[in-house]
Amino acid sequence: MKHKCFRAVIVLSLTLALHVGIPEADIIEHDLLGLYGEYYPLQECRSVFVPYEGDTAQVQNFEVRIIGYGGGGLTECCCPRHNVSWLLDIASTIKWKGQSGYWHGAILLGYPRHDFDLSLPVDDPVLNPPDFLLPGDTLRVNLCMKPEEYWSCSILAWPLGTAYSVQLVIETKSSVPVRSTTWGAIKVLFKYD
Repeated sequence: MKHKCFRAVIVLSLTLALHVGIPEADIIEHDLLGLYGEYYPLQECRSVFVPYEGDTAQVQNFEVRIIGYGGGGLTECCCPRHNVSWLLDIASTIKWKGQSGYWHGAILLGYPRHDFDLSLPVDDPVLNPPDFLLPGDTLRVNLCMKPEEYWSCSILAWPLGTAYSVQLVIETKSSVPVRSTTWGAIKVLFKYD
């Protein structure tokens, strides 16, 4: 009897997988032209809105790729007199329009300034953000480059950040599309309401 139940479970699982769909990973890339340019000291943060036009998908990973130039500044503190690297904080947040939760990621760059090519994982959830993208969703992507903190020492060189290229990469998991007459299509109606 145990073997018949086990076989029935396997057959049922395979049947559902074929009818509901098999998960696939998709990579979606968006150039974020509105985030290009000089940041600190002219401007600390910028935002752009990115419309999502794909099928319903579960978010696996967000990443912001940044090519630019910059780094921390340098300060001179006393007692005893010494130089301190003033770090440049590069941070990005991704938020669904109309939602309170968001995803966050950050990295610090020290002195001296240099060209950089960063892949910034935006994978820290704050206030329970959604993890599904639905057709018509709009994402707000923020990018900030600013000093990690403000020093009371003498400033020898300010932190500096410039972005030449910024790209949003979204890794999603979706299912192979199903016919409207299958149980998978009916389940989707209840799952996303």
